[in-house]
Amino acid sequence: MTFKTIEREHILGVVLTLIIISTISIVFFAATLPSDAPLKRDLYLFWSFFFKIPALILFIVGLLMLILFILSFTCSRKIMDFILLVFSFSLTALFFFLLSLNVLNLGLDVLAYPFIIPRIPPLSVFNPAGGLLAFSLILLKGLLLERIFFNGSTWTERICLIMGFGFGITSLQVAVLSYAKVLYQPILASLDLAFIGSVILLWIVKNLKNSSEAPHCLLGLKLESLSIPHLSHVDPWKVAIILAVGLLLAADSYYAVAAVVEFDSLAYMVHYAKIIYENHGVLDLYGPSLGLEMSAAYPIGFQALGVYFYEYVGVADDFYMRILPPIFYLLLLLACYLFSSQFFEDEKDRLLCLFAVSSTLILNYYVALSSHYVAYITFLETLSLNFLVKFLRVKNEKLFFISAVFGGFASLVSYLGLCTILFLLIISYLGRVKPSTILRSLLICLSIPSIYLIRNLILSGDPIYPFLTFSSEKLWVLRRQHFYIQSIYAGLQISNPFSIIEFLVMRCLGSRPWLTVDLLAAPIFIVFFLKENGVKALLTEEKALLVFFAAAIFCFFLTSTFERYLLPLISIYACIYMWTRKRAKELKMHKLAFILALILVYSYSFTLGASLGGYKTFNFKGGSNDVLDYLKYYYKDDAECWRWINKYTSQNDRIASFEIRHYYIKRDIFLLDGKEAAPLYRPNITINEALQYLKSHGVKYILSPSWVSMSGILPAYKDLIITSYLGDPDYLPAVYVHGSSAIYHVGPLDLDDLVAEYLSKRMVPPILGIDVHLNVTLNDGIAIYSLDIPGDYHEKANMTVEVLNGSSMVSIEIVDGDLEDVKLIKSLTADLNSRNSAGNQKLGWLLQGGSHLLLIRSLDDSQTSRCINLRLSISPRSLVSQHQ
Repeated sequence: MTFKTIEREHILGVVLTLIIISTISIVFFAATLPSDAPLKRDLYLFWSFFFKIPALILFIVGLLMLILFILSFTCSRKIMDFILLVFSFSLTALFFFLLSLNVLNLGLDVLAYPFIIPRIPPLSVFNPAGGLLAFSLILLKGLLLERIFFNGSTWTERICLIMGFGFGITSLQVAVLSYAKVLYQPILASLDLAFIGSVILLWIVKNLKNSSEAPHCLLGLKLESLSIPHLSHVDPWKVAIILAVGLLLAADSYYAVAAVVEFDSLAYMVHYAKIIYENHGVLDLYGPSLGLEMSAAYPIGFQALGVYFYEYVGVADDFYMRILPPIFYLLLLLACYLFSSQFFEDEKDRLLCLFAVSSTLILNYYVALSSHYVAYITFLETLSLNFLVKFLRVKNEKLFFISAVFGGFASLVSYLGLCTILFLLIISYLGRVKPSTILRSLLICLSIPSIYLIRNLILSGDPIYPFLTFSSEKLWVLRRQHFYIQSIYAGLQISNPFSIIEFLVMRCLGSRPWLTVDLLAAPIFIVFFLKENGVKALLTEEKALLVFFAAAIFCFFLTSTFERYLLPLISIYACIYMWTRKRAKELKMHKLAFILALILVYSYSFTLGASLGGYKTFNFKGGSNDVLDYLKYYYKDDAECWRWINKYTSQNDRIASFEIRHYYIKRDIFLLDGKEAAPLYRPNITINEALQYLKSHGVKYILSPSWVSMSGILPAYKDLIITSYLGDPDYLPAVYVHGSSAIYHVGPLDLDDLVAEYLSKRMVPPILGIDVHLNVTLNDGIAIYSLDIPGDYHEKANMTVEVLNGSSMVSIEIVDGDLEDVKLIKSLTADLNSRNSAGNQKLGWLLQGGSHLLLIRSLDDSQTSRCINLRLSISPRSLVSQHQ
């Protein structure tokens, strides 16, 4: 390597990296300073600026994009190379700087989490022999179908086809039986045997002339096609990429097998798979609730795989669903390699596409923390896209139909799979496909999901329920409001400037920074490259890739409620990114090509750190004794409420809640935003009528999870009459509180017993409107009580703590934390002016939801062990207005 090359690329990379490290170091240094330090205050103001004035930032970014777009028609290569280099690097630097500012805002404790790997709960796999049998049958079905209909040319293609056909046809089998409500193990086994027998017979008839050959020859498993190259011929650079991707896969797999964690999986993936298994079919359930009422009509292709394993092992053991996402993640990388091979001859470019896909944090999140469908549908859609482009190159009609099959399988997993139809039509146009072939491919693609499309149309009038259902009923209006808010914070709402800025640079968990650069800068790169070489210089498959990129962005705009909806087409974004880098090198824009590669390294480093840390800060003391212990790493407050319900309520008690994560709750849930709860939203209903209605439906407790009460993301929560009465001892007293999550009893209870139970656990009773007198004994000059404030009280009530024996020299303090990890040095929840000192015998505090501690400390060193009399009360700021 010459000195000029080093000067041009490597020194540039070092300088740019040092700039980013320096800015991050400044923020981390500021985090160690006192809260009133000028540097810390200035950085916080800069951080808050991005949140308070998103429209201005959006205007600046948009103006820069417009300027770059105009310059792309006029500037020379060298100037444009420099401008694009600065633009790409600035986006990356801004991303990491804002990320480090989030660390500043959260505190230095979060820095420890990448190095704390939680101990997973004890694994117990039921009937592994049955699970192995089910997996073997899936492989056998896939192998037979691949041999008959395709006979792949490379080992990578064969593996993808075998697994794609095997899992896809299994999803279809289980879905048909589920929708017919005849999902029983004998019927499923008979269907498997009949299908395998029929395919074997067809295979024998087709290959009768080869019947004298050895079995492995009949299967087409020629050893040379699976040969491994000699190590001396392996490029170390390629090995480094493979090892880097393997490290992510290993880290994600560790968490994937631990427990089902992710929100949606607990609501309608693993949870619904268990329901389908227990009911021998899907539920005829349609309603406005965010839980199963809405999602029971969704495609069940992924859940069907779990049910398939359950039928063969004899029980709903979610281990068999937990191991699926890592498997599909690996298959997705292989499919992405195939797809990229349609555009890139250099194997390094193909591997870099894999590297880009694996460096997408949100993809690794859904692999590691959930039994989620994302990796499965992305694998199937990538296979479909691969065979579409391959058809464009070799004009083999069979490839077009194979693509339609995998598009149909993807549509069986999620409504997002229906987007495959758009790409079929694109290739039909570019490849001048015969109308009869187009029609047959569309029939193949649509016939697979037709089993649920027709069912939904008949039962609800909406084939893709609930997305074409428009109702003026109160709960439906509130549901639409919820998803609008959800798209602002978790997806992309183009009508909201904050959502656009937050989507591009602010969100910690997501696709930044490489995909942000791709979405923002790739259109400008493309315009500039086309200006230099012209459209005619593009190969046919390159034209298809550019059109695919535009179509992928269009599909995301149609379904932008959640950022994860980018993932099914992530292989397109990765190939566009690498195509941009390749074109930059061809045009001798080496700086731009190098910075694009460097951005991938930055993305990978962030994703690896999150993967090694499990995406959360962990309390690793003692590890996990059971699944709910492990769930506390992710849903600390909610998991403890789930445990309390399972332990202290009877089997017949119904629990009313907005909670949709029902999987670990062993009780029947009354959905507070469901059809059954619709009468509670009548404008003239009274609280007594509402409670009587709940009691008549067997509801004894109300669970209020923190994600509902603290986020403000659920409009139905605010409109429900009982919300303002939560914690009122005359109607809905709090019987259990952990952090900001709470459980309330429907109807009054004996307050003396309830208060005594809280005090016996050294907890401040979270009961509104009553005075509690405490005789507090100071040990070593201090007394500590847990102060868990439900999110339902957040900034809606005041707490007063008063020392009754006025001669006592004490300080009353409120500190963040709980009894397990008390640290008196943590930041005060109350304002500093409210903190008591000598002579101040009374503390007033506006409640903040979450876990806190009430500390009473003696200010007289000579009296470290004595009794203090306190009066404590929690009063709503306006009891009347709260109840109106």
